[in-house]
Amino acid sequence: MKRFSLFLLVMLCALSFSMQAAMFSTSPTPLQQSSQNVKIYFDPSQCDVTALKTATEIYAHIGVTLPDAPVEWKYVVGNWADKQPKKKFTKLSDGCWELNIGDINTYFNLPAGVTVAKIAIIALNANGTAQTADYFLNVYPEGFYIDFTHTPDNLVISK
Repeated sequence: MKRFSLFLLVMLCALSFSMQAAMFSTSPTPLQQSSQNVKIYFDPSQCDVTALKTATEIYAHIGVTLPDAPVEWKYVVGNWADKQPKKKFTKLSDGCWELNIGDINTYFNLPAGVTVAKIAIIALNANGTAQTADYFLNVYPEGFYIDFTHTPDNLVISK
């Protein structure tokens, strides 16, 4: 039992050092194609683009990838740097930004039967002169999934 406890403690410590806050995250998590009320969060403190940290408006360049081409953007919403209201993030009180997707199939205007592998996203300022790199958010197959989330700030190990 002591060996197992020690192993578990070592694994938790290793996990805490390997995890870091993400530039983009979603709610709900884990994200599935059938998820409802989907929101994407952008944390500019996690990117190295100063203009996004001080921006007053942020928009998404956003699409999806399919299982057979996991880095090829498909079903992109609008054009690069256009200011469609559905692509505009809302600033939250904590300095992060929120994009309300709602239903994935509807937001991306997906034909019936299309399976999404990832949501592909770039955050950019209002005039399109500053942006993040491509970021891919996993969309998991339907079924039961558990997502263990942890931030190093609030790790508590007690004996």
